Amino acid sequence: MEVQNRGFYFRLWLTSISSPILFPAAEAAWKRVKRAIESNREGFIIFAVRDGRTYALNLHYVQMGEFFSEEEPFIETANQRSSEIRLYLAGRGAEAFRSADPKELAAAFTALQTGSHEGVLTFSEKNGSTLMVRTNELMLLESWTEYVEDGFRQALEEKRSQKE
Repeated sequence: MEVQNRGFYFRLWLTSISSPILFPAAEAAWKRVKRAIESNREGFIIFAVRDGRTYALNLHYVQMGEFFSEEEPFIETANQRSSEIRLYLAGRGAEAFRSADPKELAAAFTALQTGSHEGVLTFSEKNGSTLMVRTNELMLLESWTEYVEDGFRQALEEKRSQKE
């Protein structure tokens, strides 16, 4: 017997992306994104989706949103610790990179959420290069939730060990 539950979804149309993007979200994230768009909020909003990914969405680039829910079979989360990140830039397609440090990626999500990024994010790539992204052109940052959470855990453990 399949277990039915209510699935919450939102579809967003973003500047310079020809097709809308569908996000299968938990109800809390669904409500937060909906409120942010309804109130015409600016800046970035961070949310996780049920398939195991976390996003930083630049609300400036949202042209339209559709929010709905429906009954659905249970969906299992992917729970991947992949270091792959995708950057969706205005006027371009998605660009994929590999983050070298989950702590650095977690800090980038925090900087976008709090507005403390000062217009540029910097990532170390696994190949040894440094990636610099101008956030005024960044529409969407995508990463695997487990990898970002690893970074938050590492930062918390370092803080605790410094206090001891």
